[in-house]
Amino acid sequence: MWSAVAGFVSGRRTKWLVLALAALITGLLVGLGASPKVSNDPAAGLPASAESSRVAALREEFPSGRVTPAVIVYARASARLSARDLAAIDGRRPGLSRSRCPPARSPQCPGPGGRASDGAATPPRVSEDGRAATVVVPLDRAASSKELAAAVDRVRSAARAGLPAGLTAQVTGPAGVTADLAGVFDGADVTLLLTTVVVVALLLILTYRSPWLWLVPLAAVGVADQVTTALVAIVSRHTGLSVSNATTGIVEVLVFGAGTDYALLLIARYREELRTTSDRHEAMRSALLRAGRSIVASGGTVALSLASLVFATLPSDTGIGLASAVGVICALLSGLLLLPAALVTCGRWLFWPVVPRAPAHHTPETESRPTAPDRDGSGSEPPGNEAERREGGAEPERRVGGAGGVERHGGGAERGAGDSERHVVAAERTAGGVEARVSGAERHEGGAERDAGETEHGVADPERRTGRTEHGVGDLERPIGEPGRRVGVRERLAGGVWFRVGQVVARRPRSVVAVSLVLLAVLGAGLSGAHLGLSQADRFRTKAESIDGLATLSAHFPAGASDPVTVITAPAQAQTVLRTARTTPGVASAAVAETGVRRARIDVVLRAAPDTGASYAAVRALRDRLHAVPGAHALVGGTVATDLDTRDAAVRDQRVVIPIVLAIVLVILIWLLRALVGPVLLVLTVVASFAAALGGANFAFTHWLGYPALDTSVPLLAFLFLVALGVDYNIFLVSRAREEAVRQGTRAGVLTALTLTGGVITSAGVLLAAVFAVLGVLPLITLTELGVIVGFGVLLDTLLVRTLLVPALVTICGRRFWWPGGLSREDGAGRAGEAPPVRASPVR
Repeated sequence: MWSAVAGFVSGRRTKWLVLALAALITGLLVGLGASPKVSNDPAAGLPASAESSRVAALREEFPSGRVTPAVIVYARASARLSARDLAAIDGRRPGLSRSRCPPARSPQCPGPGGRASDGAATPPRVSEDGRAATVVVPLDRAASSKELAAAVDRVRSAARAGLPAGLTAQVTGPAGVTADLAGVFDGADVTLLLTTVVVVALLLILTYRSPWLWLVPLAAVGVADQVTTALVAIVSRHTGLSVSNATTGIVEVLVFGAGTDYALLLIARYREELRTTSDRHEAMRSALLRAGRSIVASGGTVALSLASLVFATLPSDTGIGLASAVGVICALLSGLLLLPAALVTCGRWLFWPVVPRAPAHHTPETESRPTAPDRDGSGSEPPGNEAERREGGAEPERRVGGAGGVERHGGGAERGAGDSERHVVAAERTAGGVEARVSGAERHEGGAERDAGETEHGVADPERRTGRTEHGVGDLERPIGEPGRRVGVRERLAGGVWFRVGQVVARRPRSVVAVSLVLLAVLGAGLSGAHLGLSQADRFRTKAESIDGLATLSAHFPAGASDPVTVITAPAQAQTVLRTARTTPGVASAAVAETGVRRARIDVVLRAAPDTGASYAAVRALRDRLHAVPGAHALVGGTVATDLDTRDAAVRDQRVVIPIVLAIVLVILIWLLRALVGPVLLVLTVVASFAAALGGANFAFTHWLGYPALDTSVPLLAFLFLVALGVDYNIFLVSRAREEAVRQGTRAGVLTALTLTGGVITSAGVLLAAVFAVLGVLPLITLTELGVIVGFGVLLDTLLVRTLLVPALVTICGRRFWWPGGLSREDGAGRAGEAPPVRASPVR
């Protein structure tokens, strides 16, 4: 099936159909999608069964349940408020009440004489030290984030207008914090998108060194991003999917990062194929067949891992997981369908100034001929008819094995799988490459027979052939640089940085493993003393008026005065509950705020600042005591209780989701590698990499940047992204190693795979890390923490785990790495751990 898909996508005529369908589907979805339904209400991120969610639902029965308070703090720096100050504060109440609603709702705004629950600003409340006063302005809870931010701006303007000299006014409370949070995301989608595009474009230009090749993958990823946004918008409007501004930002970064990674890997394989075949359509078909399986396994791992968040109790996490999974699938489909069709449509010129071309045969007939356009217009085949090309040996392919399997002989004639001149006994085809068992050593005409065995360190002599590349390009049986012969892939890479890294790994694999594990352990030690949960005051990296207002409020009033805890109870037991609440440790004051027929509401002011350990302890104590009051059916909610429930749910989700993700990754690796030992080792390395990234980043946050804690959602999201994306690079490396192990043995195979894939995987890792670092452009600590952890973890996976640790582990294990698969019993040409002798390529 995959062979048929690859042929359809890269076909001479069908590629146009693929492009047309992509344009049609994208246009329809973008037209239907519009914008997602975004909610930044903290209570919306909790399951309905949480106690604070139940309180939020019951509070809707009270008039106050339809408003969210904006708290204005008036203060003088070093003096008590004068009578003139208090008169000025009280005189602004009518203006504050009128400014509370958006213009469209002004007819429904209550008059200045109404109660606070009716929308009027409350009378000033003066602190005990006489240096500060508060006024509460109730705002419409049902307003959108933009409407609420606009209302808070009007309240701020009205509160400051004409104040006496030295008297300051700051708007804080739940409405002020929500408005400032919405302000962070005002225009953030454009900023984030432009920054991401610029980063991706620059890195693609540096990677390809081509003035226009980067445009094609960037356009394909851009299409995937637009389709993802449209799909998430459609789903959010017709289901209960919880989507916030942070969700859309994370998904956008993930789509660009993952989509560009898949594009890098496919284009690298496509460029290899172009160097061995003159037909670019066949080159793309072969690249899809060889690289497609690894890319699908990688994207499937990421998508399934993110989708596992459906098992989380936090709707916010579920929303991020499902939206991200949709984004990865769109990026994967774009990379495997749209991108290949676009690349073959454009032709080889995209790679200018270094255009990959199939080598021509140096014969008297062709040496002096100029290059003429080939059958697909790429200009890579010499002129002449088909018979002349075949006669001169210009047809570069020989098919063996399963559907679409292609073994390249550097410019040899095309022959069938049963060609009698080649003693090929069997060929097994997987979507990731050709597994060929070659019986016996073949002699090239006039050439010497050579064995391609391994050195004592498991590395094949670089001047001898260690088995053909997946394209069969080059002849490494002869000394490098021997006259009269084309230089092959391995010869071009021999002596390069990744070849030298492989030599180091091969000589001292146990030392490499020991040093790598020590480094990961040192980084992981940064988790000691880590704290989970950020307060409202700690969520912004930049100054925000609402946060400064909280600090002023805490200096003159009980720290919890800006956002009291809400208790809902039966009216008959309200006084008993009130007395119990007042005697609870950590409570500064309590009062009955509203009484209805069925329920009463009590506001409890805590001594501790919101979202601190002391405030959480006070909420737990309140719940323990009030739940014990007979017949009260008391429930404790409010913003602090919501944050506490969110934290507890996040810890629960980590315990449930993390094992599920590990199981998904392990199953996919077992399916891909047909082994058990290798997948278990790979999962362990990725977990170690995650712990190291989290520990190192936590140390940097607390000791260098001064962040007090990790946000509740960060560890789980970072784990998902790092495990799924980290396994990506191991999949690309080890799948290639499995291909090479069939031909030359496990130890030499993994080092060859490291040499051949080192450049492109490193480019992909650096690009992905840079894209996630873009989250730092938003002044929210939560997104900064997530971007830094994922970026640092991806670099660890790319530069340490995939480059050193995994190859060293494979070298130590040898063929046991593939246990209990067939390669664990015999790899290479039937001799365990040894490279098969392969017939040399003809000298041209």
